[in-house]
Amino acid sequence: MQENAEILLNEFRARVEKKELTRTKIENLFVDNSLDESDVLTVYDGLFLGLFTDFEQLLEELFWGLLEGKITINGYQINKIRKVTISPQSEINAVIAIDRLVRTHKLYFKGTGNREQGTEKCPNSFGDCYILGGQRYLDWLPYDNTIKRAKIFFHNGIPFDNLDDDQKTYLGRYHKIRNAIAHKSPKSQADFNKIIQNLPLLPSQKSPAGYLRSKPRGQQTQYEIASAQLIQIALNLCRINV
Repeated sequence: MQENAEILLNEFRARVEKKELTRTKIENLFVDNSLDESDVLTVYDGLFLGLFTDFEQLLEELFWGLLEGKITINGYQINKIRKVTISPQSEINAVIAIDRLVRTHKLYFKGTGNREQGTEKCPNSFGDCYILGGQRYLDWLPYDNTIKRAKIFFHNGIPFDNLDDDQKTYLGRYHKIRNAIAHKSPKSQADFNKIIQNLPLLPSQKSPAGYLRSKPRGQQTQYEIASAQLIQIALNLCRINV
């Protein structure tokens, strides 16, 4: 049964709104002196990691849903440029006809550790067969990964290449903030410092969580701004004109 991508959009929006309720509660507890600032910052870290995980889940479910034909956008199936058929036995035969694709991507059968290049059959459902670039799992971010993958399978990379340059820039920035929270490696911290280097921040706002809690304009925090941007990006992916 086909579903409209609007369902994925609404599920993502609901998750974002639930996190916002948590953020508001935490800030109220801080105002009431029931929480220390360090506790509040820890929550901001967790909320942003969860927000980004939810967005990556949206990308993955949208991609596979469109490829399988289970998801439509505005009631239309997205045009695919690779032949993908599903047999009555729920096996798939993904026909990959471009030499470059054969050289640079592999099919990996989950649970077996077996990798074969080129055209293969997956033993289970379509969801058990992934196209990898020499990895054991798919990276949807940085967003260029998603665009390159989409251009292999979908005409003009639509809907994934439907974002404007500003939205792609936002995703790149948010991904670096996410990495600075998750990894705390010298590179991730250097990438984050480049984001904030020219911003008028207080010392307490120069960590990822402190930055996300800061308010550059009006009453919205950077976390709220990021949430709104990701919802708008999700809307552009799920409601395009086809």
